[in-house]
Amino acid sequence: MYKTDFKVKYYQIETELLEKVNSGEDGYTKDDIFIVCEKLYRDELSSVFDDEGPLDATINNGIEHVLELMGKNDDFVSLMNEISDFFMFDKSDQSSSTVEEIQNYKYNVNFIIMLAAFSFQVFHIMHKCVCSQLTKNEISHELLDVLKECIIKYMSSKLPE
Repeated sequence: MYKTDFKVKYYQIETELLEKVNSGEDGYTKDDIFIVCEKLYRDELSSVFDDEGPLDATINNGIEHVLELMGKNDDFVSLMNEISDFFMFDKSDQSSSTVEEIQNYKYNVNFIIMLAAFSFQVFHIMHKCVCSQLTKNEISHELLDVLKECIIKYMSSKLPE
């Protein structure tokens, strides 16, 4: 269901084009680069999930599948818990909640974090993590640290000031 052999290039292309614009080379504006790379990101995101359904359903089903697969990696589970704790998602009063409600709450929190992991700003790193887990059955601590930093930075940028 997840194409580990797919090469994600949108982020690298965006970085290279922005460097050219910032160095004064003509040809593209930052808006042009954003539009092109945003389209490329969407195409690449839907391509890694080997599905022909509607894009939203494909991505949601794909993220659920990846969350299940990545949940087998203890280091990744720890990363998810650390991010959840960082944003205090688990600090709500759950003393009167049923086991099913707590499980649903934790699943929803993890799904929100996974949505962030597949955002434009983070997907290029998340793809490396998923590919490593699926092909080697492990993810380096260095790569997980980068992923955690990127997710926290992205989610923090979405919080009201």
